[in-house]
Amino acid sequence: MKNKKIIEFLGIGGSGKSTMHHRLVENNNIYCYSDAKARACINIFGQLYIPDVALHYLTNTIPNTAIYLYYYKKFCRSNPQLSNIIGRIVDNTDYDSKDLSHTFMKSMGVYELTTSTVLDENIICYDEMFLQKAVSVAYRNSNFNIPNSQYFDNIPIPDIVVYIDTPIDLCIDRQRSRGDDLTVPYWRNCESKKEVEKKTSVVLETILDEAKNRGSKIIRLENNRSIDDSVKHLTHKIEQEFTI
Repeated sequence: MKNKKIIEFLGIGGSGKSTMHHRLVENNNIYCYSDAKARACINIFGQLYIPDVALHYLTNTIPNTAIYLYYYKKFCRSNPQLSNIIGRIVDNTDYDSKDLSHTFMKSMGVYELTTSTVLDENIICYDEMFLQKAVSVAYRNSNFNIPNSQYFDNIPIPDIVVYIDTPIDLCIDRQRSRGDDLTVPYWRNCESKKEVEKKTSVVLETILDEAKNRGSKIIRLENNRSIDDSVKHLTHKIEQEFTI
């Protein structure tokens, strides 16, 4: 399924993975969803050339959901086995399966969009993709179980996983400062937010092992320095694996 060079970020909410992701794709020859959306407009409309003014208009007026849905359907046609596995995971989830279904649909659409519009020599970087979705599955199960090995055997495993390792208390403070809802869902049996994030950290370690066992290079980045220094450090690590 995968022939592109792929990086995926992992981390609990508030760890800084989205910030690091955005800074990384700004500074290097690395592509993400926003780059692919413009190319998607060319693919969808079947034209080799669209004037810049028209392309800007299309990328700012076509709803993201329309883009996701178009490429989600393409993903399902190209990957029927994985689509069925994900469908069974969603059906067997204890709680909030509708929201989980939507988040998987988005990821499947974004993956198909980026891999079908980015050249083989380019690098794709995902803020959240199929490894992080395994956290979403665990969060919605009463026993905090991640998907079984069949899921990890069939998802596109990234070449590099960047794990943003940040103290839990700092992550919760960041979630609070940006206005996130810190209410723990009822199905978490009155656990505190900190208890939930501790369990999430354990789940993330298991997911990292699953990725490493399938060939991913794991980069652990402790979020204890400035953003500029962290991006520089991460770029150096990635340069050891890829030419960027």
